Amino acid sequence: MTDITDIAVVGGGLVGLMAAQCFAQSGCSVRHIYPKCTTPPNADYPISLRQSSQELLESLDLWTHEVEISSMRQLHISAVGQFGMLQIAPKNQMLAHVVSAQKLLAYMQIQVKQQENIMTTHTKVVDVESSSDEFVLICERRSWKCRRLIIADGVFSPLSRILGVRAKTYPKMMQSSICRVSTDGWPKGQGLIRKTSHSILGCIPRNKNEGWVIATQLAPEKEIHRPSVSTLRKHIEDCLSTRIGKLTDFELMSEKNSILQMRKMSSQARIIHIGNSCISTPPIGAQGLNMAIQDITACQRIQTHTNWMNNEPMAWQHQLQAYCQPRHDSWYKKISLLMEHLRNPGPLNQLSEQAVWFMLGISQQAENQLKALGLGYG
Repeated sequence: MTDITDIAVVGGGLVGLMAAQCFAQSGCSVRHIYPKCTTPPNADYPISLRQSSQELLESLDLWTHEVEISSMRQLHISAVGQFGMLQIAPKNQMLAHVVSAQKLLAYMQIQVKQQENIMTTHTKVVDVESSSDEFVLICERRSWKCRRLIIADGVFSPLSRILGVRAKTYPKMMQSSICRVSTDGWPKGQGLIRKTSHSILGCIPRNKNEGWVIATQLAPEKEIHRPSVSTLRKHIEDCLSTRIGKLTDFELMSEKNSILQMRKMSSQARIIHIGNSCISTPPIGAQGLNMAIQDITACQRIQTHTNWMNNEPMAWQHQLQAYCQPRHDSWYKKISLLMEHLRNPGPLNQLSEQAVWFMLGISQQAENQLKALGLGYG
């Protein structure tokens, strides 16, 4: 155990790959550690990336148009039972790139492996020792030394538990179903977010008359049978038929529970949290991965002026937290308000209604437009 790297990145998903590439490009030596070779998901899940997110990936050499499925050029936001809707359609500008999670992960893995100053290690971190100037990551068969540590190992973050980093967690879980659908009236490039009294339906376009619907609601208090596929299909059709037409084909791709959870991005010297290990949100408004990319953008910006490897790591981390933590705090508060409304459905008051609209902005331009339009009725 004689070799020591500048930075160790723990976590093999999209965010861990981006973080490793970001710091390697700045000239740091990087040890990229994850328990096993992360393989692309079997199902071709869609990811909505903002234009700014795509630009960062391009600057990191982690983007190819071969991963792109379609583009989202319009976004309709509405609530069942409310008159009117808000439509965002910037002229000559797309709101989001719809990409394949499977292809993007596979492409990023290839690119990172080609980076000379990234050393990839497939192992599990079982403990961490630290001194004034280095960490020792004790793994299953041997140990590795590093000067700085990036934690990107997911929502349940084993490394965070080892280090005793506390998380703020909303007490209820969300239950999400991802469905592939075909319809007889879904315009090409049109995304939708439709709110019911107890659920949020997010529609991601693929081609004309087809795409995905992500149905998210609070998980039941007790373990009960999930709604049948036919019940879910009827719910989606009842809520969306006026926007995307009648369903002609329907496939339930996956069902999973997710939590709303947040840790401070920087709470310990020489350590930062990124991605779901930092803030994990239910799949509402396509925000989770885009927020992580914003954090990495901030890392890249600060790193070009002040290297994290200098003698004052907390000064660097305070700058990073000043960029990122207010956004995390605001998003956590907004999602908490929404979940509270879903938990206790009833007439919408102005506060909860504004929280629903404002939190769903795909870009700052879209969020400013939402804010200017008040509650979004028109």
